[in-house]
Amino acid sequence: MSTFPPLPEKITRGLKFIVSVVLLAILVYVGIFVVIRQQQSQADQKLALGQDALKSIIKGENAGTGATPSAPVVEETYTNPSYGFHFTYTSDWTVHELNKEIIYLNHVGDSNSADRTVFVFLYDIGKPFDTTIVPAAKEGCMADGANQRLRCTDLVSQQPVKSAQGFTGSVFVLKEDLQSLSGSTWTTVNTVNRTFFALDVPELKAKSPYSAIVVTAGRNVKENTLVSEIGNSLSFK
Repeated sequence: MSTFPPLPEKITRGLKFIVSVVLLAILVYVGIFVVIRQQQSQADQKLALGQDALKSIIKGENAGTGATPSAPVVEETYTNPSYGFHFTYTSDWTVHELNKEIIYLNHVGDSNSADRTVFVFLYDIGKPFDTTIVPAAKEGCMADGANQRLRCTDLVSQQPVKSAQGFTGSVFVLKEDLQSLSGSTWTTVNTVNRTFFALDVPELKAKSPYSAIVVTAGRNVKENTLVSEIGNSLSFK
C-alpha cells in the first residue's frame, strides 16, 4: 500500500492560514447577516408602530394636546404688529391674521368658515363718521359665490358708543340677506341681524391709510358678546 509523502512544512502552514482566513470570512459574513436581520426586524417594528399611530390619528383615536374648549378660559391680548392697536379676547377663541388689515377669530375646535368667524376690519371712513360707516359696512358685508351671495341691506338700529380708552363710534345692526340664484333672479332665502361695533380712531389714521376699526361676527356665531368685548377693549400702545 502506497502512501503520500508528507507535505512540506511551508505548504502545511499556508493551507492552515487559508483555512483560517476562510473560516473567519464565514464568521464575519454570518455576523453581518445577523446584524442586518436584527436591524430590518427593528425597522419593520417601527414601521408597524408608525402605521398603527397613523391609523389611530385618521380614526381620531389619538387627539392632539392643544387647547380645547374645556381648558380653563383666561384673557388673552392681541397686538397688531403693523399699526400697534390691541384688544383682549378669551382663550376659548383663536386669533389669526388674514393680513395686517383683517384679523379674524374662531372658537377653539370650531370651523373657520366665514359664517362662524368674528372679524376685525380696518376701514378708511370719511366724515361725518356716523353716516359714512354704514354704507362702508354694507359694502364690506358683500360676499359672492357661484349660486349664493350675502348682502347687508336695511339699517335696523344704530346708537353711539364709547370705548374704554375713549374712542367714539357707533354700534349698529344691519339686516343680512342670504340670497340664492334661480335662473337669472336672486331670491332671499334667509335673513339675520348682523351687529357691527365701529370706532373712529384718529391714532390709526396717523399710522396707516385707515381711520376706523370695525368688529363684526358671521351669521352663525353664537357668542356675539365677543364683538362688544373686542370693541370696548381696543386701544393703542
